[in-house]
Amino acid sequence: ANGRRLPCDRIRLADEVVTVAHIAAAYRREIDTRPKPLGRYRHLTKLIEDEYGDRPAADFGPRALRDIRELLIATGISRQTINEQVRRIAMMFEHAVSLELIELEVYQRLLTLKPLRTNQTTAPETKRRTPPKIEHVRAALEFMSPPARAAIIVQAMTGMRSDEVLTMTPGDIDRSGDEWLYRVREHKTQHFGVERTVPIVGLAKEAILEFVEREPSEFLFSAKEGRDWFLAQRRASRKTPVSYGNRPGTNRKKHPKRAPGKRYTPNSLCQQVVSACKKAGVPRWTPGQLRHLTATEVADAIGLEHSQALLSHTTSTMTRRYEHSKKREEQKAIEAARAVRFKI
Repeated sequence: ANGRRLPCDRIRLADEVVTVAHIAAAYRREIDTRPKPLGRYRHLTKLIEDEYGDRPAADFGPRALRDIRELLIATGISRQTINEQVRRIAMMFEHAVSLELIELEVYQRLLTLKPLRTNQTTAPETKRRTPPKIEHVRAALEFMSPPARAAIIVQAMTGMRSDEVLTMTPGDIDRSGDEWLYRVREHKTQHFGVERTVPIVGLAKEAILEFVEREPSEFLFSAKEGRDWFLAQRRASRKTPVSYGNRPGTNRKKHPKRAPGKRYTPNSLCQQVVSACKKAGVPRWTPGQLRHLTATEVADAIGLEHSQALLSHTTSTMTRRYEHSKKREEQKAIEAARAVRFKI
C-alpha cells in the first residue's frame, strides 16, 4: 500500500536487491534486542550506511572493508580498536547470512582481510592497563567521601567491575554465614550462563558494615550521601561566621540539571577518584585498574587458577590479561632452565 514494504529481515521480495543499508538496518534491530554492550557498535552501522548504503550487499568485499578501515585509521583510534570494529562489521554480514539476506560467500570474502599488525600501520597502539601502586590507592582514599571510599575498598579486595560494585544492595548479600556472599544480578558475562558470586570477607566486609543496615533494595553506595558529606566538610571548614554571607543552602539550585543519583555510576566514581589523586598529589589511577591489582596479588599469592575464580573468568587466557606479575614468570623461567640437566 502506497509503496510501503515489510522490513527486509522479515520478507525478501523476489525483485528486491539487498543493499548494504539493509544489512546495517537488520543488525541495528538485532542490537536493540540485545544487552547494552552491543550498543557501542551502532555508529558502525551508520558509517557503512553513509559510505556504501546504496551498494548491493553482494558487491561489498574486502576492498570496501579495507577502505572503511582506512577511514577508522584516519580518526586516530588505536590499532586494537580498529581491528575489533572491522571484525564487528564482518559480523553484521554474518548476521545477514543467518537471516538469508545474502549468501555465505559474501561473508567469507570479508574474512580474507587480515587484521592490522603491530608496527605495520600508522594507527597508535593501546597502552596496556596496569595496576596502580597500593600506596597511591591509600593516599587517594583519604580525600574521598565515605560511600566512595567503601566502594573502592570493596572493589580492590574483590576484583569486581565498577558496575558490579555500585549496584550492590543489602538484599543481594547472603549474610547467613561467617563469609558473606554477594550474588551479582547483572554482570558482563551473564548471557553466557555464568553465575557470579563474590565473597565479601576481611576488609571488604568491614567497609560495608555501616551501609548494609538499610532497605534490602536500596543501593549501598549513594552519590547523594557522598555529596552531602562533602557539603558538611565544607561547612565545617568555613571561616566566615554563619551570620555573614550566604547561609548554608540559600544559594543552592532548587532544580539542578544534574542532581546526585541514588548510587554512584562508574563515571562519577572515577571522577571522584581522579580528583582525590590530584588532591593527594599521587599519579592518577582509575577504579578499573583495581581489578588488575587484585588479579596480580592473588596470582602471586596462591596461583592463577584462584585469580581466575575470583574474577569469574571462563578461561585462564583472559585472566592473564589482568595479572601483571613479571617476577612469577621470571621465576618459572629460572626453574625451567634449572630443569635442563643434560651435559654438552
